Amino acid sequence: MRRFMPLLLALPLLVGCKRRDEGGPTKIIRAPGTENVQAPPPVPTEAPAAARDDWPPPPPPPAVRATPDAGAAANTLNGNPKGPKAEDLSGVVQAAASQLQGCLDGNADLPVGTINVSINYQVEPSGAASGINVSAPGAPASVVDCLKGRFESLRFPPFEGAAVTGGYPMVYTRMAQPMPPPPR
Repeated sequence: MRRFMPLLLALPLLVGCKRRDEGGPTKIIRAPGTENVQAPPPVPTEAPAAARDDWPPPPPPPAVRATPDAGAAANTLNGNPKGPKAEDLSGVVQAAASQLQGCLDGNADLPVGTINVSINYQVEPSGAASGINVSAPGAPASVVDCLKGRFESLRFPPFEGAAVTGGYPMVYTRMAQPMPPPPR
C-alpha cells in the first residue's frame, strides 16, 4: 500500500482540477506536463429545439371568466349572495388574536403546561357575536370569562341572510409562571 500512496496522491494532479471563478466561465487548471490531455466533450443537458417532441409549445389554456352572478351565493357562509364570507369573519377573529392571548398571558393563576381552548360562537346579521361558548379545561374561570368578554366585544361586518356559526381553537402553552412585578 505504501508503494501506491505517491501514485494516489499524484493522480489528481495528472488528471487536472476544475475551478469555477465567481461569475466567470469555468477554467481548467492542469498540472505541469498534462497540457496535451484531452477532456471529454461536455454532455448536452437539453435536446436541440428541432429534436424535441413538444416543439412548438402548446398554446396556453383559455382564460376562465366568471359571470357576475355565477357562484355568488356559493362564496358565502349562509348561501345568501350578500351573506358573510369566511375570510371576512376570520379576519376579524385573527385581528383579535393578541387580545385573546392577553387573557391567558396576563393571568398569574394559569398553571404551567398546555391548555386547549375552543371558542364556539354565532355571528348575527348585524355583525354582533352571540351564543359564545368557551371551553378551556384546566384554565381558571377568570380566563374563561376574559375570553368570552373579548369575543363578545368583536364586531363583524354586517350581512344579509341567516346567522352563521364558527369556532376558534387555540393551543396555549405556559412554560413557566410569570415573574411578579418589581417592588416599588
